[in-house]
Amino acid sequence: MTQTDQQTIPVGAMIDEFRVTRVLGAGNFGIVYECENVHLDETVAIKEFLPTELARRDADGQIAPLSPATADAFNWARDRFLQEARTLWSLARPVPHRNIVRVTRYREANGSAYMFMEFERGQPLSDLLEERGTLTFEELRPIVAPLLDGLERVHAANVLHRDIKPANILIRPDGSPVLIDFGAARNVALSGETSVFTTYTPRYAAMEQHYPGGDQGPWTDIYGLGATLYRAVTGVTPKSASEQLLGHIQEPAAELCRGRYPDAFLQAIDAACALKPEDRPQSVNAWRAQLLSDLPAAEDATVVLPTVSATEVTRFSASSAGTPRTPTSSQATGAVAVEAGLPPPRRIRVWILATLVLAVAAGASAWYWWTEHRSDEEAERAAIEGSSRQPEDAPLRTEPEPTSKDRDVAETKPAPIPAPAVEPFAPHQRFSDRLNSGGSGPSMIGIPAGEFAMGSPVDEDGRNSDERLHAAAVDEPFAMSRTEITIEQFSEFTRAVGYRTEADRESACLRIDDEGVELVADLSLSWEQPGYPVTREHPVVCVTWNDARAYAEWLGEQTGREYRLPTELEWEYAARATTTTSRHWGDNLEVSCDFANTADETVLTGAEETRRIEGARSECLDGHLYAAPVATFQPNLFGLHDMLGNVAEWTCSVYDPVYGGGQAKCLDATQRRGPAPIVIRGGSWLTSPALARSAARDGLPSNLGLNTIGFRVLATNRPWEGRASVTTHGSADE
Repeated sequence: MTQTDQQTIPVGAMIDEFRVTRVLGAGNFGIVYECENVHLDETVAIKEFLPTELARRDADGQIAPLSPATADAFNWARDRFLQEARTLWSLARPVPHRNIVRVTRYREANGSAYMFMEFERGQPLSDLLEERGTLTFEELRPIVAPLLDGLERVHAANVLHRDIKPANILIRPDGSPVLIDFGAARNVALSGETSVFTTYTPRYAAMEQHYPGGDQGPWTDIYGLGATLYRAVTGVTPKSASEQLLGHIQEPAAELCRGRYPDAFLQAIDAACALKPEDRPQSVNAWRAQLLSDLPAAEDATVVLPTVSATEVTRFSASSAGTPRTPTSSQATGAVAVEAGLPPPRRIRVWILATLVLAVAAGASAWYWWTEHRSDEEAERAAIEGSSRQPEDAPLRTEPEPTSKDRDVAETKPAPIPAPAVEPFAPHQRFSDRLNSGGSGPSMIGIPAGEFAMGSPVDEDGRNSDERLHAAAVDEPFAMSRTEITIEQFSEFTRAVGYRTEADRESACLRIDDEGVELVADLSLSWEQPGYPVTREHPVVCVTWNDARAYAEWLGEQTGREYRLPTELEWEYAARATTTTSRHWGDNLEVSCDFANTADETVLTGAEETRRIEGARSECLDGHLYAAPVATFQPNLFGLHDMLGNVAEWTCSVYDPVYGGGQAKCLDATQRRGPAPIVIRGGSWLTSPALARSAARDGLPSNLGLNTIGFRVLATNRPWEGRASVTTHGSADE
């Protein structure tokens, strides 16, 4: 085995008697390969444990911790991986069940661990529901009955799945179902968790999963399958338990679907979706009697479902099912296989605080790795288990364009239309483009082209190893929003197109816990209510990279000018504003409170001093416990406010720790698999001042929203062409 840029085993290498034929998916905690037995006619999928935050593959193929500081966490996580494998292996004993994904064996090797699984082909139920909306009772019955049998086997082994949802049910080409992705499985016979991480999907998770110490049992999985059936019959994503507790009542399936399904079937679905555990059926057998008894269809009834080709395979996904998704060209010929990356362990360095914990809190979508380029043939993957304050600027006039009313996801790609000429801006010019829907866009300022030293010198205080100093250049002028995008500006977009953020649609906004240590998913948070007092002039947060891209594309559609997120190179160039010091005001932290809202002595005047790490404050007062209204602090020499501090900001570039060229371009969202790790910059109100430097950088999955991360937009003198450009005019001296 040799080392590759993506840390994967090369095609043609061997894992025991199996030859690697292709990589099916890679996540932050593991890689899945399709392999063929060189002695027998057998194809398997092999999951290799490789946590990219903790370890890497050496030149000799061995996997080793990144440093002594990560060794303990690596060994702990590897042990949990093997425990998970044993749990899944036990489900196939004494006889494998056809409707449960099968782990055939597991082993340690190369300093890591491997899980061998049967290779399954099919289509996730989530994709089928996305295409069809709902399924008839005649289509659902031959799916439900085998799933109940499989789930009963799981419970008989004292195992709970704990993440049943449409994305984790694979429909084979013959129409039979298989329950996949036991990454959140728990052995109820043991006192502790057996999975590498514990997670759930809020809209399909029972109430007892939302808080520590909840009494979980078979009734917990029954809720997940009941919520899945609710989606299948109503066409509506179920409300989360937390939403229902807050008074957002879920309309019963028996009322929404009366006359279209047997009454007993609908009543049983509603019973499974009961909030209180004691109000649900307590076992699969009891629920089966309610769900499928006294119904005319035969147990072995054969139903013809939409054709699934042999190349269509399961999506190994932890995102909420039912979420609108625009297929890529490759998905038209074969479903793209995506390996769910497990949340990373405690990080050595992080923007939000000094750490990220070994398990991202429940409700966060699982983290995936990425592929930036692939041909149509390579895209046929297979796997098993599966997004200001307005000064009085002179608006630039543009010709009106039609407004899209149907955009809901960032990947929506309007058909290209002839774009009118845009009025060019000049360096240092302040302007706002007119919006076709009325009003003006964000206040922008022209940034001249130029060269600079990107990264940090080795003697800079707080420097990290991923800040390699190198020559870089911006070849063409661009304009940057003078402030972070505000709640008011983002609300204009959501009102215009009826947009719902990704966190609202499928997971939750993340915040730091009350001890200031871990990230937790909080369903009460949103971009309008981020968990602290805000006005319309505060920066919008709780938005994912996809939400930020959707807003930028809407600006392009409204103005006729190209708007997008800045590349990492453009962001640092704008943040430095011709300076070469660690911050645009210099290296003196004692005056930082005049220029940036970070963790400082203000916290000592409030009641939440535990939410900052001791010793990580500036010895000054910026006057803000949380985010401040935009433009509260002094701008840099380019006239940009809050480039450091206040809220961290999404860029459009994929995180690369060695600066291999990705910093100068945007990730092409149509060419990726799963949520890539996107660069965030600038630090936030919760950031240690040492991390609020022009060169400091980090990456997070594109589908996460935090109440410390927002964004600003970039504009060019080019006309809008239907979606954000995927290349820019930055360059770097490699």
